[in-house]
Amino acid sequence: MSAGTIHIVAQVGDVTIDQTIERDYEGTRGDQGTLPVGQAGTLSTRTDDDTGVATLSTGHGIITGDDVDVFWDEGSRYGMGATVDGNAVTLEAGNGDVFPTEDTAIVVTKRKPIALAFDGDNLKMLVIGCKEVRCRISLESSAGADLLSRDLPAGEPWFWAADMGVTNPLAGVDVASFQAANADSATAGTVKIGAKIDSM
Repeated sequence: MSAGTIHIVAQVGDVTIDQTIERDYEGTRGDQGTLPVGQAGTLSTRTDDDTGVATLSTGHGIITGDDVDVFWDEGSRYGMGATVDGNAVTLEAGNGDVFPTEDTAIVVTKRKPIALAFDGDNLKMLVIGCKEVRCRISLESSAGADLLSRDLPAGEPWFWAADMGVTNPLAGVDVASFQAANADSATAGTVKIGAKIDSM
């Protein structure tokens, strides 16, 4: 049996905390991938809180049927359906924040899948991060339902570890896939995920 660790160094005012979280595990799941840039545009039509039309530049590469994540300065929606008519992309459904006001600058990004599957009940430790860019990460079921999704600032990872008094966010579910999307339209990023599993 091996151990996984998360090392935390925190400095708040005159207080410094330098400690390591360590958990034993029998198996591990992990991967990383490059996140292509998103497509900058505007929310040219806002139909309602979760429906609207994005006007993007020529060559945006999004096609009808794609699942996309949408970002703006104060929020994001994820797992939205896209219907494409030239540079006009109709966005529907999904989850997350309600759409901003019409003509807000947005970034629309096709989700990038990364192979990852495990039983959530066996999770001991999970850490996910995007170093260079803001990104959205989503763990999904085999049916494509989002089980856990986070909008992560650049360079700020999200983590969970067993026995810290925080309920396992994936208890009772089977993770079948991992999706990530870049919120930046100018810079590609790298997403990394590591999961420590109590049983293979």
